[in-house]
Amino acid sequence: MADKAQQLFRELNEVSKTQCLCHNDLNSANIIEGQGLTLIDWEYAAIGDPLFDLATIAEHHQYDASLTKVLLDAYFNPASDEVTDRLKKYRVLYRCLLVLWLEAVKKLCGLDAQQTNQLQQARAALC
Repeated sequence: MADKAQQLFRELNEVSKTQCLCHNDLNSANIIEGQGLTLIDWEYAAIGDPLFDLATIAEHHQYDASLTKVLLDAYFNPASDEVTDRLKKYRVLYRCLLVLWLEAVKKLCGLDAQQTNQLQQARAALC
């Protein structure tokens, strides 16, 4: 799994056109809605391709193709086929990293039922 993630990262890094500060853990637990959106928990922040953050949102929240298109079109106005294809690869990278993370947590302290389900779903999606 780590080898697959590294290979995807290398491939995506070669074609990445935009680099900016990325959160790298955008999920509903790290987004607070108020007068706007506030992002919290920046411990994984780094310079990278913003498509990874979009892929994290889409994958973590299980966006289907139509919701993913809405997200990408809102960000890119409209999204090109190349961007859509790169996002698909970033979604696979996110799944690989999720599996690696959950396996590490499992080894260290065990998983709760939700995490166990999440691990099974991520593994199944990679097959």
